[in-house]
Amino acid sequence: GTEAVEAFNAFGENPETSNVPAIFFADRRQKSLISQAKLNDHRLLLTSPLKMRALRVALLKLFKAAAPQQS
Repeated sequence: GTEAVEAFNAFGENPETSNVPAIFFADRRQKSLISQAKLNDHRLLLTSPLKMRALRVALLKLFKAAAPQQS
């Protein structure tokens, strides 16, 4: 658990990977891990039990965040 959130955060802090969309999965009872995860518009959290609708919404949000903005 702790290693997973540390890796997730390191991925988000690394200049080479900080703009890559990512999802952190955690059990909703792991409040300590959830509070440690550094989230933003393209770095999301999903809790288990995972619902397919929540995954679909998260993926659509990440695709929109990663798409080039058109003027």
